[in-house]
Amino acid sequence: DAGFAGDEFIEAPHIDALAAQGMRFATAYATHPFCSPTRQSLISGQWPARTAWSRRSELANPDAPRGAPPYAAAGAAAWTGLRSAFTSLPEALQAAGYATAHIGKWHYGEVAGDITPESEGFQRSFGGAQRVGAVQSFFAPYPGLPGDVAAPPGEYLTDRLTDEAIAFIRQQQAGPFYLQLSHYAPHTPIQAPQPMVEKYREKKRALNDPRLNPTYAAMLDVVDQGVGRIVRTLQELAIADNTVIFFTSDNGGVELFGSLTVTSMVPLRGEKGLSYEGGVRVPLFVHWPGVTVGGEVPEPVNLIDFFPTILELAGVTPPAGQPVDGVSLVPLLRGAVMPELRDRPHFWYNVTSGLTARAEPFQPVAAVRRGNWRLLKPFGQPLQLYDLSADPGESRNLAAQHPAVAQVLEKALDDWLEDTGVAIPTVNPLYQPNYVIPKQVESLPPGAVLLREWKLHLRESGWRAAREVELAFVRGALRMQARGLYPEIASASLDGLPAGRYAVQLDLRVATAGRVRLRWDGSKEPGNIELFPRRDGRCHTLTSVFDAQEPLRGLRVAAPTHLLESGQYDPATQPDWIDLGAVRLFSLPP
Repeated sequence: DAGFAGDEFIEAPHIDALAAQGMRFATAYATHPFCSPTRQSLISGQWPARTAWSRRSELANPDAPRGAPPYAAAGAAAWTGLRSAFTSLPEALQAAGYATAHIGKWHYGEVAGDITPESEGFQRSFGGAQRVGAVQSFFAPYPGLPGDVAAPPGEYLTDRLTDEAIAFIRQQQAGPFYLQLSHYAPHTPIQAPQPMVEKYREKKRALNDPRLNPTYAAMLDVVDQGVGRIVRTLQELAIADNTVIFFTSDNGGVELFGSLTVTSMVPLRGEKGLSYEGGVRVPLFVHWPGVTVGGEVPEPVNLIDFFPTILELAGVTPPAGQPVDGVSLVPLLRGAVMPELRDRPHFWYNVTSGLTARAEPFQPVAAVRRGNWRLLKPFGQPLQLYDLSADPGESRNLAAQHPAVAQVLEKALDDWLEDTGVAIPTVNPLYQPNYVIPKQVESLPPGAVLLREWKLHLRESGWRAAREVELAFVRGALRMQARGLYPEIASASLDGLPAGRYAVQLDLRVATAGRVRLRWDGSKEPGNIELFPRRDGRCHTLTSVFDAQEPLRGLRVAAPTHLLESGQYDPATQPDWIDLGAVRLFSLPP
């Protein structure tokens, strides 16, 4: 999402200028498709399989979290209950006389214990906590931001984090320092100062591209402005020529937030949370004045390489007896050739299961890249093999055509899993191979039998306001107008309908609102489906299918939620509506 990485919409002149003068890595990888495990790798130099997830030695612990949804063939223990024993990067630098600071998002993950920036060797810390991955608002007073932060009303968090970073630099200008600035932007909620948003709305109108997100672009523009301020501070203090800058991200981008278009990973497959290239490829450059010259290297590198690289830059010997999975890139930065990087294996391991915004499932998977070949091993499912030189979008599975290559890579992957000691996924006892993943479909499936039909313009329909909604009867429909962040209506009781497969149809009309959420209630756990209506003010029928694991008790419809490009709904300034004409419930054959 910057010019040096190929984006033409977002303006980031300060980042692009640094990248042009530094070494750009065309093929850089995060160590995991989610943020927290990658953040562990930055300070440990180790694969997250060593530091984040339950190890085989922990499986005797009955409290280790387990479980997976019915569509996942495998399940495994998740976060480790133990913080791995390693000397962190800031600890090693602090011992060598460096002042250390972490500013912004910390989010070490759900590892047991209280793991803070201070406990990991940062002498100064602002704005981060172990289990805080996002704030509730980017504007002061910053609900959700750790600590009691005093700020003037309307202050923007990205600017504040830049201020804190600059203050640390000024305090430590006389000696060596290590600053880790980790912006919350551009994470959700998608929010930015209004003048910047208007700038990109105008630009979007000129380009006439509905996929562009002005607020997301504005968030990154403010990050870039902060980079410019930091560089000017270094120049003002006459320490810019003796400061090395690393710029990167902790996982791939997110294509959709509900119905909200955020960014694109094209031509790569996948996004954050998925172990395909789109979930783990990240931008990376290193700016080392007087050493790096503007240019790009194709060799694959990894964020585990930060640990040994930064230690070598600082003249610090890596801790004795501690596994370091990364390699120092200092020779490469100095202009040397490192041919060993071309065939070095890169590994990924993700134990989580879930659904993307498009209702596509992801399941526990391990992956490896060596050379141009990339193998994915979804546990309990067939191998996937891709030739990235011919197919960077990972669209053609060549495992059947190249079984020998797949076998060699699978052996390397299995050996790596054994070496790290990570717990291997087990069979999911809740797995149902014919489970219907809740999703929106184009049309009603064959064999559907109508069970209930509610005409919502009739006052006796039985549907009622559940929360944060104002209802009116308009043009033969029930108009839902939001009075809060999550407007919702609920049906009358459906007691008596058994567990099974169902379809629901909604006849609705939408103004400019975003998504609709359909929820079904059982005796224990509810289920949800995201529906994405056309925003043209005309009546359309949306169809969805789901598998109820227990008897149905009722249906709920939440709308309109997550409006426009902001990802947030403000009923005072965005008084949009959705008209519901009818709701129909069908049973489906098993």
